Amino acid sequence: MIWEYGGIYSDMDSSPNTFNVDSITNEDDAFFPLEKLGIPAQYWFAASPRHPVMYLSAKHSLQTMAFRTDISDNNAAKTTGPGAFKTGFILFQQFKGIDTTGYVDEGIYTGAHDRTVRVVGSKSNENEWIIREGVKGKGGNYEAMGMTRFHDTKGKYKQLHNGIVSCIDQRYKMHVELSADWVNIV
Repeated sequence: MIWEYGGIYSDMDSSPNTFNVDSITNEDDAFFPLEKLGIPAQYWFAASPRHPVMYLSAKHSLQTMAFRTDISDNNAAKTTGPGAFKTGFILFQQFKGIDTTGYVDEGIYTGAHDRTVRVVGSKSNENEWIIREGVKGKGGNYEAMGMTRFHDTKGKYKQLHNGIVSCIDQRYKMHVELSADWVNIV
């Protein structure tokens, strides 16, 4: 959604600290607080429509997941969370000929198609702009809302289907076999 339309994304437990209505300016193409790892945060961010960081991060996540030999053994922090955003940011800058490790300081960064990213804050105070876990005890709240925490599903596909499930193989089956879907993985 952010890739297509632009906007602000927030994990359901994030909340503003010093961020306010005036924090994002008309000049900002993308706006990321810095998380404690020293990379642009993936738990809260804003981007204009079709920003390259969104595209590159999503493509990296999809590529990584598509060729996993077992989708039930997934470390989301590396495949679809901070790791994917870090890789997306690295690729964003590489398109401009800039080598980076993805670990950055506060500042404005230019990348693919001369688009920009503004990074705010410092890794020593990751909650300066956005409080990452503004809702405490969220584990119990998931259950109250009828939701399952991602961490509680690890290995469930393998248990339910007596073996390893390849993402790309299952996607193929879903395209060629009308009866195949994520519920009845064969």
